[in-house]
Amino acid sequence: MKKLNMEELIFINKYAQGLVDTEAVLQWFLQLKEADKYDVLRELWGLARQANVCEEDIILGASRCGLKNTLESQTTT
Repeated sequence: MKKLNMEELIFINKYAQGLVDTEAVLQWFLQLKEADKYDVLRELWGLARQANVCEEDIILGASRCGLKNTLESQTTT
């Protein structure tokens, strides 16, 4: 099971602050083994839950990553 080390946590935190660009984080994530990607996503989700992330944070993060806002389109139909 992959656990994020301190250097990786700092890297991800810098990304969250806008100090690291999306391409750098994407390249880091893509080089992980498939099983490690799953573990990293689970750990990040746990960290987000501990930080009391709200819906606005999720929408902003998704927008920064270029993800489509499907939540809004579902609630307006």
